[in-house]
Order: sequence, then structure tokens, then C-alpha cells
Amino acid sequence: MEDNIKERKKVNIGNTFRCLIFMLFLFCTMFSNKEIKAQTVSEREAGKHPLIQATDVVEEYKALVRLGFFNTGEWSKKAESKDKETERTDGQKTECKTEAQMLFATLAEETAYEKARAATVQINMGTHYGSGILWDIREGMLVIVSNQHLLKEAESGEIIFRNGVSVQGTVTGLSDTKDIGFIEAPLLDLQREDWLMLRFADKSLENYESLAAGDALFVVGSANGAGEDYYEGTLGDTDYYFPEFQSDMLYGYCKALPGMSGGGTFDKRGRFIGMLTAGTKEEEIASIPVGTMVEEYNKIYENRE
Repeated sequence: MEDNIKERKKVNIGNTFRCLIFMLFLFCTMFSNKEIKAQTVSEREAGKHPLIQATDVVEEYKALVRLGFFNTGEWSKKAESKDKETERTDGQKTECKTEAQMLFATLAEETAYEKARAATVQINMGTHYGSGILWDIREGMLVIVSNQHLLKEAESGEIIFRNGVSVQGTVTGLSDTKDIGFIEAPLLDLQREDWLMLRFADKSLENYESLAAGDALFVVGSANGAGEDYYEGTLGDTDYYFPEFQSDMLYGYCKALPGMSGGGTFDKRGRFIGMLTAGTKEEEIASIPVGTMVEEYNKIYENRE
């Protein structure tokens, strides 16, 4: 019985992903007349992640991420297809929703905190551990941002996700001037059902520019497990100069624990606004602004190419 239940869950997850891909396909054909070319799938991918519509499943998932379906912050995507109605034996009609619509409903009901936790990982570098935020997907790799002072400890480390799954990651870039670094792990090291549980940092600079002193914020970190630590506070300044970091940073009034460095700072709507980097016993925090992180990300990855 238990095996049958697990099998049904796997089937439902697969159906959900297929519905998402189908809706993305419709979206692309409506708004673009460019030819979509089929991509080959490696033997490893084909074995672990079955072929869907003759395209690369990593690229399909990456497209959904880029469209913002799995971002932190408020849900803004809505299923455009109408609910179907079926007639019951008693003559009454009942709503019948597609797998994709059910996923959209789940995403819409997720709180800002739930999305922020799902975007937060724990990073174990051997002698030190801390937090990280899911940042992007690049060439089939999950890109995770954290503090340089954590990632410089080793060339690789263990990345633990919110659902308890762990993979090995490789440090791919450290900033020369900011306390920012990036670590990557192959997306294919996760099962496809895990992908739907991941959330990524909303990197909108407009959100940061709209902040004002006194605004509510919260921080999420991984001192006691991936995404387990959560504290609320208020914003003090978005442009406060910290001589120890030689940089303008977000300054706030909020509790933080050792091990939360590299975690996220979010506004009250759950939109990512910075990376938690330091805290004091007086419950003050310093976070690297999202704009600075975008700049360093572009700089580091441009130098790699």
C-alpha cells in the first residue's frame, strides 16, 4: 500500500511538470515566431530525467525559472486556461483543475516566509558552515550565492536544501572586493521532483530602491538547518557605510545568529533585498544590497567566459 502511494505521488509530480512544460510551450508559441530547435539529451539525463517533448528538460526548467515561476516574493503568474467542469452522477457540476493549475494554486498560497525558506540552503565547508541563497541556473548548474568569508575555506562543500537533500558543490567564483562568492552544483544531482520545491532570489533592483527607513523586513538563515532560522526586524538605512566592509550596505534592526551569514534579507512581501553578512549582540544587521550582488555576479561570470 505504501509503495503504491509513493508511486502515485511520483506520477502526479511527473504530470505536474509535463503540464508546466505544455503551458510554457503555449506561451512561447503565442508570443514568439522563432523556430524552437530540439536539443539532444545525454544518456545520464535520459536515464534519470525522461525526455519531454523532445527537448532538454534542464533548459525547460531553466526557462520556467527565468520567467519567475519559482521566485521568492509575491506570486504574480496566473494560469490562463479555464477550469473544466464535469457532471457528477447526481447532476451537479464540479470543478476539475489541471495538474498545472493545482501547482499554481500552491505557489499562490505559499507565504513569503515559506518561499524564502525554500530559497535558503545550508553550506558545510568542512571546518565552517553557513547559509546560502539559490541565485540562478547557468549551463545546467544551480548557482548559489553566499559570503566570501565562508566559501574561501575550501574548493568544495556540501549543500543541504530545505527538503533535506544534500549534494556536493564546487566554489566557482569569489569577489576581490566584496564579501560575495558563488558555489555551484549540478541540477541533475537532484531528482526532478525536488526541482519544483526550489525557490530563487527575486533580484529586482526596483524593489530595493522603493525601500525606506522603518520598513518591515525579515531574515532567513541556516544556523540550525536549511532555512530553519527566521527573525523579523525593521530597516534602518539602505545606504549605510560600514568601514569594516569598505562598502555601503543595508543596515537593519534584527536578530541574527552565527551560521546565518550568507542567508537572505527580505522585505515584508518576501522579495529578496540583500544577503545577511553580519550581526551584533545588540540585534543590528548588515546585509549586502541585491544590486551589489548582481554587479559582482556579472563581473565574476564575465571573467570566466
